[in-house]
Amino acid sequence: MVASWKSCSFDIIFDQWEELLINSFTNEIFLTAGWQKYWWTKFGTGTPTLLFALTENSHLIGLAPLLKKDETITFIGGSDLFDYHDFVVMRGKEELFYEKLVELIQEIGFDELDLKSIPENSPTLVLFSQYLRKIGVDVEVCKEDVAPFLKLQSTWEQYLARLNKKNRHEINRKIRKLDSSGSYAHDICSQPSEHPDCISDFIRLMKLSSPVKSDFLTPPREEFFRGLPSGLSEPDIFKLSFLKFEGLRVASCISFEYKRTVYLYNSGYDPDFSHLSIGLINTILCIKDAINSNHSTFDFLRGNERYKYNLGGEDRILFQLRATK
Repeated sequence: MVASWKSCSFDIIFDQWEELLINSFTNEIFLTAGWQKYWWTKFGTGTPTLLFALTENSHLIGLAPLLKKDETITFIGGSDLFDYHDFVVMRGKEELFYEKLVELIQEIGFDELDLKSIPENSPTLVLFSQYLRKIGVDVEVCKEDVAPFLKLQSTWEQYLARLNKKNRHEINRKIRKLDSSGSYAHDICSQPSEHPDCISDFIRLMKLSSPVKSDFLTPPREEFFRGLPSGLSEPDIFKLSFLKFEGLRVASCISFEYKRTVYLYNSGYDPDFSHLSIGLINTILCIKDAINSNHSTFDFLRGNERYKYNLGGEDRILFQLRATK
């Protein structure tokens, strides 16, 4: 059997990429061809892409979506907008893929390999490290961050019962307080015609939330968010939720629905209503909606904020793999 690498473009490999991802060990929204292509259209100009496909007897068995800047090789996309990174490898072909990947990066040439946001249990962490060390490269694998997640129950009542008494009480207390303070509703922008107005309100609320989030929304990142509803190849993935209080949009979050998982991507709220816990309640209602929609997992994504654990989140560890000659 002959395995070989071929440089390719997003458009040429798009459909095969999506099919391969289904049969890959790591299958997350951020590894889809649609997500990576959309990021590339916004931020990839002027940076050489190293998008390589590994085929065995003309069958695609792996993809290496990489960038090279100076003499450093990284994944496509940064950890500011990607919560997970990894290679896309057909199950059962991992040994062959990582052996060939070492040959590929030797051919490309590098001083440093800096691969971030790799989920725990990914074969990249063990197998790629092993093959790199065989060629005399220094490899360091270290904990980078956490991405808490929930395994969802079948009903809202079962979800609440799983929480400890204190957190269950706090959720019910906050909802009762909001209910007694005025009328509220949980609205979802689901029609494409709604998105421009909805996205503008989301960005407004995100900027209001904190100076950190306001600083994060640089013009290029704001443009990235504005284009998300139409930029992703599968329109049903994108979801924009609002908590309305007395008819006003006071909290919002963007999430993605992919393979029965809801990913909580980013959020914002109006601090004038923070005494009503509107940001937290909007997240709680998103979890409730995920349960009612028969999703199996709710992923809070990167960061160890306390509220994620109060709502039942359990850590998934993200690792960074660094290799130097």
